[in-house]
Amino acid sequence: MKKSLYLFLLFIAASIVKGAATYELHLTYEPDDATVDFTLRHPFNDSTNNPNYGVYENCDKSNTDPDWGLASYVHDNPQLVINSIEGGSKITASRINDPGNCAPVVSVPHGTATCTVEIVNWPGVETGTYTKIINAGDTDWVLTNLPCANDMELLILKAKQKNNFKLKIKATFAALGLLEQDNSTFQASLESQPESQLWMNFDSTDANKINKDGTVGKFGKPVRAVVKNKSKPKLKMHEVSTKMYKNDTVNVFVTFNNGCSGFERIKLDDKGKYKVD
Repeated sequence: MKKSLYLFLLFIAASIVKGAATYELHLTYEPDDATVDFTLRHPFNDSTNNPNYGVYENCDKSNTDPDWGLASYVHDNPQLVINSIEGGSKITASRINDPGNCAPVVSVPHGTATCTVEIVNWPGVETGTYTKIINAGDTDWVLTNLPCANDMELLILKAKQKNNFKLKIKATFAALGLLEQDNSTFQASLESQPESQLWMNFDSTDANKINKDGTVGKFGKPVRAVVKNKSKPKLKMHEVSTKMYKNDTVNVFVTFNNGCSGFERIKLDDKGKYKVD
């Protein structure tokens, strides 16, 4: 009986370890009467010199499930679960599509605390723990840079919304190697600001056709996007919105399943057009 119980508990422990999310961070602290906040800072929020600064919200107590990456796509969002482990909280994600580096940040609004952050799982980073004593009023503790997706260097050349509400975008991106059958699927979303109306969010998993090595011939039904990986890779997208957007800001996000993604924020003029300078 004891042996069976031991094997059962061992199985449960192994299952818990295996059940860790692809991205998972733990924060623990003591004493309990201190107030400690845990944040996962979005890659775009690492510097005010970033042209996309502040576009996405950090994952923290004021926004425990922010919409990162593809608009309205829940599978690439981090989540903060407060008091989810003994003596602390955790941040998890099954996938993070945003390019750049994010960072765990710890702050102590009240009291003095010994804080420990454990990297349980993070692709490309060794697991380990960081510990620091923090007093109320101290500068936020920014631990380390954690890699997200590789930047595909998306550059939108021009965009135009016609009278039928169809928005067309033409862009280039860094060479990602041949877009072969096993690495050519991608997703994209267009989102307008400040209305945040979703224009397009589609997945090529079931509608991808390879004309020849290095070329995605069609994407979606009907054809809504084309990627050509020739001497200079190009991307074309078009989708129908519900109304005209003039003098409006549009967030364009594209991600490939080979770990590369790109984001750019463009401003349409009073004719619904954009052209790179």
